[in-house]
Amino acid sequence: MSAAGRFVAALLCFGRHEPDAAGGADPVLGTALATTRLRSWPATQWLGFAMNILVKDRDQPMHNSFAKRCWFLLLGATLLLPAGCADGPLFYVVSLSPSRRQEWAADERYEPTLHRQLDEVHSVRDTAGSMTVAEQKHWAHEMKYLLETQQSPLLRAAAVDALAELAVPEADSGLALALKDKDPTVRIAACRAWAQHGGKQAIEHLAEMLGSDTNLDVRLAAAKALGRFKDPTAYEALGLALDDSDPALQYRAVESLKEASGRDFGNDLDAWRRLARGENPGPDTTPYLVRRLQRWF
Repeated sequence: MSAAGRFVAALLCFGRHEPDAAGGADPVLGTALATTRLRSWPATQWLGFAMNILVKDRDQPMHNSFAKRCWFLLLGATLLLPAGCADGPLFYVVSLSPSRRQEWAADERYEPTLHRQLDEVHSVRDTAGSMTVAEQKHWAHEMKYLLETQQSPLLRAAAVDALAELAVPEADSGLALALKDKDPTVRIAACRAWAQHGGKQAIEHLAEMLGSDTNLDVRLAAAKALGRFKDPTAYEALGLALDDSDPALQYRAVESLKEASGRDFGNDLDAWRRLARGENPGPDTTPYLVRRLQRWF
């Protein structure tokens, strides 16, 4: 079990064990604090201090209650945030920890850390507009190489964001590759990037993702991206999504058709289907002036 896992398990078990002979800390939690790599972290030491105070009241009815164990679990989970993995949804929270930044600085002597690589990719994204065509082509190849070789989905998604800012044809091959990535986070980033790039190729890719991807979040991202295109192919793809069994996807398809066409038929799916097929769906349900006022307020 990982250090964090042992720590949380100990928090769950707190209150089920007797204190040591000296009347001190709970032995299970004490062992977890002593054996995990968190033992040097000041917040962990504070938790141990709080636990020592609470064990003095073991005879109180509240001590073994489910509520107290839940309180400790929530507290421990909060304190464990800076000890999360270097890659994953907590990465940016972890990056705020001074101790973790010191570890990264030490690791830089041996190889680039994920934090450093992300900084470099973000720099490419932020400066793409001021690059020459030759520089953009160079970085388009570099970002594609990251997509092909890096294990971190966080880094691959960042590479896709950088490719979205590179206005050269060489970026398209990397973005096409990202649509086939095994991680849905990367594919969602690719949908956003294709919407930003625009063009007929973008519509075709997004329509394919909307109709064939197995992940609902990716399909929702593709449907949202298609809302940027006032194009019959985009309308047709969104019209097919109206018949999907998932109501969230139906709603997203309606919103994208509304955005792309500037029309509003409310919840009349038949009218939206006629619009998607290129037919005349009749007058809008919501008058134009009302729609403008809704956008303002």
